[in-house]
Amino acid sequence: MDNCSQPIAFEASEAGSLSSCPHCGADARLLSPPIPRATGEKVGDGEFYVWLDDKPEGPLQSDQLLELAKEFSEMGWAPAGGSARRPLSEFPTALAEARQKEIAELKKKRRQELMTRKKEATKLKRDISTKMSSPTPAWCR
Repeated sequence: MDNCSQPIAFEASEAGSLSSCPHCGADARLLSPPIPRATGEKVGDGEFYVWLDDKPEGPLQSDQLLELAKEFSEMGWAPAGGSARRPLSEFPTALAEARQKEIAELKKKRRQELMTRKKEATKLKRDISTKMSSPTPAWCR
């Protein structure tokens, strides 16, 4: 709150709307608390946060969020440093997509490494073949 700095409890779906402050009566824009920044210390395969009483809790591991999603599908979650909260019901799909993307990136990197090695082997083979087909110097006869 800009006027009285008192917190206002509201439903997550009301974030961004205008409301009258129950403390001072001034118009106030309802803002969700910011998503915590990544600490650089990954927990499991990521840093995730959930919202309890409109406060971020975490970091949590993906398997913990999968368990929470079974009972609290509408609870909000976000990755550390993420942009927006989403319902936990979307977490399993988002996690599967992220893992597929990671696998695809690893495959692409491996494919590039193999192509580089193949080019090097082809060049070496060509160099050896050229040396073998060149005329034998007189001193070697």
